[in-house]
Amino acid sequence: MKKSISLEKIGFYVADSKFFKEFKQEYPEIESNSYLILKEWEIIRDSKDIKRDLSLLEQYEKEIGQPYLWNALVADRRIYFGKKYAYDQDYKPRFSHERMLSILQEGLKRIEVFFDEIQPSFIVSFQCNTIGDYLSYLFARARNIPILNLRPTRIRNYFYCGETVMEPSDHLQEMYEQFLKYGIDTSLKDEAAKYLQQVQKAHAMYEGVVLSSNKPPGMVNSKKKPFNLLKLKSLLDLLIGEYKFRFGEYRDDNHISSYIGHFVGQRIIRPWRARMMERRFRNLYVRSKDLPLLNYAFFPLHTEPEVTLSVYSKPYRNQIEAAR
Repeated sequence: MKKSISLEKIGFYVADSKFFKEFKQEYPEIESNSYLILKEWEIIRDSKDIKRDLSLLEQYEKEIGQPYLWNALVADRRIYFGKKYAYDQDYKPRFSHERMLSILQEGLKRIEVFFDEIQPSFIVSFQCNTIGDYLSYLFARARNIPILNLRPTRIRNYFYCGETVMEPSDHLQEMYEQFLKYGIDTSLKDEAAKYLQQVQKAHAMYEGVVLSSNKPPGMVNSKKKPFNLLKLKSLLDLLIGEYKFRFGEYRDDNHISSYIGHFVGQRIIRPWRARMMERRFRNLYVRSKDLPLLNYAFFPLHTEPEVTLSVYSKPYRNQIEAAR
């Protein structure tokens, strides 16, 4: 890619150490002198020992805040939520307020140096899920560097590029308003109608969607299976992963969750909750056949954590209050 489009300097902000390790085995050149790499887990690690400088944070906020730097922490579920974020609702932050400020300060300094070294002509990112995504967007905006933020359209497997990490895209909104004002080309209408027909006849699935099930959430097959060596290996992998998470190479990586916690959450806690909910509410559920007879307001909620709440719609992060 670098040769085909004649790029001079290429830099990557990487956030998941486990994935990066696996990627590096297949593409060892990623850590050659051809690329500059900024690793998020090193920012988290080094933030432990720095002295917080509130005046420095205030200076950064005036320069790039748009309007507050705290939003960069809120945007990252792995920092702002609890350690169990990947498999359970956990609203107690995994870091103290002081430590979050240290992470923010270290991230700002490292990303600023990263930008200074590369002098990028443009930035490419995917949605906005990490503190690095958000801070890179702020630096790019402050320096008038174009940003291409990839997002899934949820229509087949199409993607589009926004010019910020926010929704809606200015370009997309402009196109929508033009369609309202001047009408839609017949070929586009035909394409949309064709897609709707396909959805009505089949489904609206796209890559990344989990197949639906008739079982209550979290239900698993409880039928006992004979013990075998594969189970023993799985147990060993579980214990090794937990050790790496707590004491080893993953201890500073926010993208890695407790292996045992994840196992217990998925195999024990969620199935138990599903059974309890089914037992308690089975006679209280409103069935679809009853809806025409009722007066009701339909207020669909997001699963949490969710980028729509933490980045696009921060004032509505408390969905219960939003519904009230």
